Amino acid sequence: MEARISKRNFVTVMFVGFVNYLEWSIVMASIFPFIKKISHLTQESQQQRAQVFLALAQSLFPLGQGLSQAATSLAVKRLREVKVVLIVTLIIAVGGNAMYMSATIADSVILIIAGRAVAGLGAGSGGVAYCFIGANTPRESRAKYMGYYRAICMLGVLIGTIVATLLADFEKTNVGKATGLNECTAPVVISITCLVASLFLVVLALDESNYILLGDVQRHISTGFSIPNRGVILCLMLFFLNGFITTWVGYIMQLIAYNHLGWHLEAFGWLTVGVSAAASMGSLGTTFLAKSECFRRDGERTTITISYVFMVIGIMAVYLSCPMVMPRESSEFQEVTFVSGVVVVFLMYSVCGVVLPCLTTKFVDKTMIPVIMPHCLAAMSCGKVMAPLLAKAELLLGWDAVFLAFAGYHIGVRENTKYCTQFKQKKKKSSVFSFCSIFNRTIGLVFQIS
Repeated sequence: MEARISKRNFVTVMFVGFVNYLEWSIVMASIFPFIKKISHLTQESQQQRAQVFLALAQSLFPLGQGLSQAATSLAVKRLREVKVVLIVTLIIAVGGNAMYMSATIADSVILIIAGRAVAGLGAGSGGVAYCFIGANTPRESRAKYMGYYRAICMLGVLIGTIVATLLADFEKTNVGKATGLNECTAPVVISITCLVASLFLVVLALDESNYILLGDVQRHISTGFSIPNRGVILCLMLFFLNGFITTWVGYIMQLIAYNHLGWHLEAFGWLTVGVSAAASMGSLGTTFLAKSECFRRDGERTTITISYVFMVIGIMAVYLSCPMVMPRESSEFQEVTFVSGVVVVFLMYSVCGVVLPCLTTKFVDKTMIPVIMPHCLAAMSCGKVMAPLLAKAELLLGWDAVFLAFAGYHIGVRENTKYCTQFKQKKKKSSVFSFCSIFNRTIGLVFQIS
């Protein structure tokens, strides 16, 4: 019998996801100026060290997030208490943000990096909410609920960036002078307040008698049983790629905006607001599209293929906007190219964020969703961890080699998507054979392009 999530529980977990993304966006909009201010690396000759600190901060947050996905999934299965796990992760997130804000008092950039790592450990609540919706919604309407969840998360990013942008001159206001808060620490106070509000909402509103526990899966089924499915392996690759590309562009976006185009926090904030609005529209549009019959029949493969093609185009536009790549072009043309590329990438990311969970659930039984989805989110976190590090390597190797390699990876995923979506679950292969088959075809295409 299919589960039906109650409105009360759905609103509660939606708010948890909203606050998770708001916390991330409200900090990321101002973290680079905060790092340069705390580390006293404001000179052009010191930009390299500031970029290293930014890469560490952006990598450690998804690293903690990925570790927390596996930990929260295991905790829910063992403790069989969703509410307890959500409460613990939200408390950890509050502690991470408090540590981040204390960097102003201690004048230490280490606290910024450590605070983002601890906040990442607390971001496991978003994964629990994600799996909660998947386990308690019927298959035919799961795309709709996932789309609503993604849309509310993108709304959190939008509101978070708007708040961070409006607080760009907070230090000069009367409230800022009285409290000692500035444009970097005031948004963190708001994120802590929202996390505490979501904590109280979980405690008071989540109805434990009206949902299927994430641990209610067949005891004899393990993750190893589903991983040999080639479709699941494909989805893990796609989640990894989705996290990698967006974090990669998000990292490069700050370097180009602040270092090359000479933007300030307010201008960069409004760019992020526009990106968040486009992502929200993409989530809602995909949600409505998912209701059509043609989408249910073959829509996931077509949508993912088109999304990654446009992602490649967006990445190329972002890099072409760099003054070092096109030094003869006007600054207006560079800015338009830069903004267009960033918007396209995050729009396609939002579309894939709705489609990928729905595609994953087609390859596994309903009871396996709580087991598989945390691994998918962990794969996405791995991509987010690697992105700033490889972006840093890109600054030394040259953008063209890395771009061509990952264009090949995109095409490899596109070629394998068509094959894997036609794979029937009853034809089971070993996980090693499945992974090697997909990986070898992808690497072959990469070498052909390079």
